Amino acid sequence: HRLIVIEKHSHFHYMFAFPRACVITGWENELFVPFNNVFDSPEKGQVIQAVATNITKTHVELDRSVEGFGTIVEYEYLIYATGARHPEPGNLNDHDTKAGAIQRLKEMQEKIQKASKILLIGGGAVGLELAVEIREHFPEKEVTLVHSRDRYMLSYNYGLHEKAAEILTKFDVRQILSDRVIIPDGGFVDNFKMIKVPTKGGKEIECDLQILCTGMTPQSDLLAKLSPSSINPTNRLVKTKPSLQIADDNFPNIYTAGDVADLEDVKTGGAAWRQGELCMRNICKMIANPK
Repeated sequence: HRLIVIEKHSHFHYMFAFPRACVITGWENELFVPFNNVFDSPEKGQVIQAVATNITKTHVELDRSVEGFGTIVEYEYLIYATGARHPEPGNLNDHDTKAGAIQRLKEMQEKIQKASKILLIGGGAVGLELAVEIREHFPEKEVTLVHSRDRYMLSYNYGLHEKAAEILTKFDVRQILSDRVIIPDGGFVDNFKMIKVPTKGGKEIECDLQILCTGMTPQSDLLAKLSPSSINPTNRLVKTKPSLQIADDNFPNIYTAGDVADLEDVKTGGAAWRQGELCMRNICKMIANPK
């Protein structure tokens, strides 16, 4: 079998450490792994740097010509694993090269170093780590974390919330739960002027830097054009069968996995890995038994 991976980035992004790399100079250089040695030979597989612009039942169309393929990659089986968009710096979707991604992390380092009162919006994994990283390495800076829920890490046991709150308290992070920041039309302007940001609960937070650490947006639009019925209209995730085939009998050769899949699994790298393995096993079964 030959495996073709279509990936817009030149390097794998180790995004789990992006919050730390936004704070500690030097970390940004260690988080990007080139794709050029993933396969032993092109006959076994290949990672091509391009953006998929359209999917048909037989092929994927690309935004650029790739040697050996042109602008079309044919397939017999497809795994739709486009993931989800997150606000920067939790994810650097729009930076296709290592140099561009590193530059963006350096810009975040400069912003954090320059600011004195920092507002973090969203208490998920990125917001929690960023809050503590800033306070640990820049204890002179004030950090406020606003989270819309009444606890952190809602998908996990309550004990994780308690531990997270304990660590935030230890590092003197101001915590505001069950409230939402009112984000201005067009977003915040990074001019480092001290402003008062209102919340829906009636609070005002004085700050000169605002960082969004809010939730994800599934990247399901491409598949929605081919199979509208496979998209959950309430969350834009891709509906699946237990086999991880998409929930559309017209396309039994298309599977999905990762953050874009509408599954009960918590959206983690480990879960995506296991889902990918399941896709692989089921595709191999279909190849061995095409009926």
